[in-house]
Amino acid sequence: MNAVYPTNWIGFEDLFNTLSYAEKCDESSSFPPYNVIIVDDYNSIIELAIAGFASSDLDVEWKNNTLTITGDKKKKDERKYQTKGIAARKFNKCFRLGEHITPIGSYHQNGMLGIELHRVIPETEKPKKLKIRTGSPALLQE
Repeated sequence: MNAVYPTNWIGFEDLFNTLSYAEKCDESSSFPPYNVIIVDDYNSIIELAIAGFASSDLDVEWKNNTLTITGDKKKKDERKYQTKGIAARKFNKCFRLGEHITPIGSYHQNGMLGIELHRVIPETEKPKKLKIRTGSPALLQE
């Protein structure tokens, strides 16, 4: 679904798509629970608690700065339970990633799914130092 925005606003497509993001992903669900771990200024990890899901039951997709993690158990559990407190329902979890944040890997270990993220700041956006020279302004010299 494309965002609807004023036709006289040129070049703001990304802004309106970001604002309409909430319509695309259901953020009201708390399942599965997750943590965001800050490793350092450039790296972080999204960690989801997905007990009972096999790697083959999971899918991670990154498109248009949106990271979407889906889980759907392929093999149905036919066992009978007295108590069933471990959720195994289908889920779709979305995360909107900031500018210059790129998923670089994922892992599945001990009932946790981790997505490793890395922030890459382009050279054009890094701070630059100007050399200070002595003398008069170069722009005023003929």
